[in-house]
Amino acid sequence: MRTATNWVFRVLLLLPPVLLLFLAVPRIQSGYALDAVFPIPVYAVLGVQLPRETNRAAAEVLSLANKADGSTLLQTAELSSLAGEPPSAVADLLREGLSRSPWSTRGWTLLAEQLEQQNPQLAGDALAHSMMLGPYEFYLAERRANDAAHLWNALSEDERNSSLRQTRLLWTSPGLNPQLVPLMSSPEGAGMVLRAFQDQQDELRALNRWVAAARRGAPPKR
Repeated sequence: MRTATNWVFRVLLLLPPVLLLFLAVPRIQSGYALDAVFPIPVYAVLGVQLPRETNRAAAEVLSLANKADGSTLLQTAELSSLAGEPPSAVADLLREGLSRSPWSTRGWTLLAEQLEQQNPQLAGDALAHSMMLGPYEFYLAERRANDAAHLWNALSEDERNSSLRQTRLLWTSPGLNPQLVPLMSSPEGAGMVLRAFQDQQDELRALNRWVAAARRGAPPKR
């Protein structure tokens, strides 16, 4: 009896380290893949344009990582998108990644962009989910404002208001001001800015002067 009890005790002692090892294996495997492609995923987040073949090769390496790692799946999907893969295939990868990392605001934003042409309503839902999870994500502000401009008709009133707050963030946070230039390079983006500041005409004029100076290469002043 004592022998059986001792064995049970030993097994129980071994369970925590075995469980930790089981949970760590996907991270270790993904870590090797991420090390192999560094810093390409960082460039993707920063918006640095790389050749499609570079992104495709990096996506292929990341695809070898453990499928249980949602974060790496999302990075694989983003690089696949930058490599020119079909939106439907990228959207499937994003859904799989989000099923494991549902808190990723970037993942939901990327999904909205891939679904924009296929299903605007689902794209609007994905964008709304991103804004709900992280309403003040500075690094996604311009991207989400631009997405909202294209998905305006698919958003509810509350979601539209959230996207307008996101747009105003680009002006009220000086460090984000440069992101107004690409946003206002399209009619939809310029219209989004107009909506956001329609009741603040002085701010809108100052914003337009700043963007015009930035486009000329002159040192913009607030």
